[in-house]
Amino acid sequence: MKSLSNFFLWNNPKNFANSSEEILRKEKAYLLPYSFASYNSNENIFSLIRAAILLEGFYNKSCFEFFLSHFTSEQLQFNADSLYTNLKYFVCDGEKIYLPFFSKDINRLFLHLSDLKDSKYSDLIQNPKKYYIDPFIYYNNLPFDSLFSRLVLINNKIESKFFYHVELQTIVVIDEHGELENEFPIFDEKIKKDNDDLFKRIYLSSLAYYQSSSLFLSSLKENRLISDLFYQQASSFNSKHR
Repeated sequence: MKSLSNFFLWNNPKNFANSSEEILRKEKAYLLPYSFASYNSNENIFSLIRAAILLEGFYNKSCFEFFLSHFTSEQLQFNADSLYTNLKYFVCDGEKIYLPFFSKDINRLFLHLSDLKDSKYSDLIQNPKKYYIDPFIYYNNLPFDSLFSRLVLINNKIESKFFYHVELQTIVVIDEHGELENEFPIFDEKIKKDNDDLFKRIYLSSLAYYQSSSLFLSSLKENRLISDLFYQQASSFNSKHR
């Protein structure tokens, strides 16, 4: 369905210059270390989402660094519960991951800051580079289904997760390896946006997505997510390129 996805992106582009992710990227890009410079990208919606996930994680790291440098072990232990208030995370194997660029074992250390301050891993703050991992290889698509991301999970299959980005009116499908499978901007200029039961309608279209491209297109039209004209154009294109 990649060619159909490209058709949607070309013929129904969404302006993400003022999106929350792009604003975050511009304001907080300084948080990204050189090791993750390649993720500082606004090439497309997916790249912006990845950048936002990393920036939220490095913001968490800056908070932890502040706590470790300004409080004693006793103070950290006494205030343990309040230190994590308002920090975003995702869950992996039942554990909260606040720092997606570190492994599960390293993240576990940051759940006990008072112990970390005096542990053999205290160089995590001075020399974190040697502990970095690629979160989208290590954790696959888990970070996208979390507080780090503004994607709304619509359908969760073994082979991929089917999301919707509300602000950018775009369906984003991410495969089991954390890579972009397809993007489908909906609500083209010929259709009036209807928010009634929106997530239910997108879910119905997600079921069709996993059957065939033609059924997916039909479902998008029937669920008032694309106009009749856009459907006709997309169907004509799809019949020639599938």
